[in-house]
Amino acid sequence: SHRMEVNVAGPRIEQYWAPDLWATLPYTRDEEYIEHYRELYTDAVRRMSRTHRPLACEVSGGLDSSAVFCMAEHLRRSDKLLAPAIDGYTLAFTDDSDANELAYARIVGDYLGVPIHEIPPTFPPLDWYADSARRYREFPGFPNGSMSIGLQQAAARKSRVLLTGEWGDALLQGSRGYYAEELAQRNWRRLYDSFKIDVSTAGAREATGWLLRHGAIPLLPPAIHQGLRQVVRRIRRSETPDALYWLSPAMHQAIEVRRERFRPQHAPQVRRFCQRDLLDILHSAFTAQVMERIERQGAHAGL
Repeated sequence: SHRMEVNVAGPRIEQYWAPDLWATLPYTRDEEYIEHYRELYTDAVRRMSRTHRPLACEVSGGLDSSAVFCMAEHLRRSDKLLAPAIDGYTLAFTDDSDANELAYARIVGDYLGVPIHEIPPTFPPLDWYADSARRYREFPGFPNGSMSIGLQQAAARKSRVLLTGEWGDALLQGSRGYYAEELAQRNWRRLYDSFKIDVSTAGAREATGWLLRHGAIPLLPPAIHQGLRQVVRRIRRSETPDALYWLSPAMHQAIEVRRERFRPQHAPQVRRFCQRDLLDILHSAFTAQVMERIERQGAHAGL
């Protein structure tokens, strides 16, 4: 976390907080970790629910948004919600594709006994995306993000605060960095157990790929990493030479320069690969872009 001070000399940026990468909890049982997490989660939803109007919640039917919605309703029933009421909203798709999650959202609403407003998705014309790129001087949003414009506008008619499950999966799904950690520690028994479980779940071919990609390759020296990246890029270009035909050579070069310039630099104390994966997500430019776009889209709706 940083703060910025601006005066006649210009801006001055200072970091005032960073997570303790080696913080530990004195627990020995899974149930204790679960209870600790539940307490943190309850308090986070409670604090973010503060509004003088009904609290709005996006409910796709997935684990992240459903958990937020259920916790908010639990707080309301316990008279601890910092809002006078709660409303759920979901996108109402009419097709039968795998992307249609309406049935799952309805199950959540039925379970809680709380109606969820079903809002048709928004499909802006192509000109809308071009106008957005010109207005904000950045790559325009994605269709699956702009689909929620109508939902946000509907929520803003009654509410000022909208909670979502956005990015919960990226932060909580974990990683397969355990392969690298077990290899680095030469913990052959745990390595074998992990590989055996992954084989039974995903098959030998997939598990072997995970072992190489998330176990052996991360332990290679940086120079070899760089060489492997260049080889992979050449192979991909030879297979699909026109995959990025819409980028000019100058833009290709600019992207390569920025990619090297902003490659995450981890602190010396980051020695666990799972920690490194999590920090990469938190420091990701893509993460920042997505979250800022969601905030801006909500602000335009009045949220």
